[in-house]
Amino acid sequence: MRLPSRLLAALAAALAAAAPPPARAQAPTNPPETACIMPEARSLLPEGQFDQLVTRVTNLGLGPTRTLYVGTSWLPMAGRLFAVSCDGKALEEEEIGYIRRMEAGPTLPRFGRTLLVVATTDQQPNSQEDTIKLVAFRQGKFLTLLEHSALTRITAPAKDAVEEAWTWSFSPDGTRIEFGGTRTIPAQGNRPARREALPKDTYCWGTQNAFAKCD
Repeated sequence: MRLPSRLLAALAAALAAAAPPPARAQAPTNPPETACIMPEARSLLPEGQFDQLVTRVTNLGLGPTRTLYVGTSWLPMAGRLFAVSCDGKALEEEEIGYIRRMEAGPTLPRFGRTLLVVATTDQQPNSQEDTIKLVAFRQGKFLTLLEHSALTRITAPAKDAVEEAWTWSFSPDGTRIEFGGTRTIPAQGNRPARREALPKDTYCWGTQNAFAKCD
């Protein structure tokens, strides 16, 4: 028996509605980033007493070949910087002073990512010197690409008291660093307090993979 065309159309529509929807292609998912092994800070240091130990970690790079920069600081005003592989192995270390600040620096042409560290490099009863360092870990060694004063403070004798504090800024591509500073001289006797700008310092990244004063 031949069914009417109207009935055949109705049956076809019903079957189409009952059919499961076509499977959608799943977007590929990236595997989760493997966590690096962070060694316990004291295991990196030699035997001894490290009062008020502070640890800072900056992770640079991607994947299992990335490097952990581990900064350790303790009193009285000392510290070391370590390069640690993602599997927790210490690759290199360097005495760097008491670390005040540590963060990723610019990515430089022909060189890659850098690390910016500000550390107290000299502490005396009446003076303090903080230094900014731009550091890289290359071929198993730490390289200091730039070093500049961040803070110089003299508190005594009163006639010599002064503080010079510096700030810095990178160009968008990281190849130029400009330092600007202020000198503050506190009041002493009849002498009023005075604050003045320091001459700017500007450094440029050169073809020799180093920073030097810009021309």
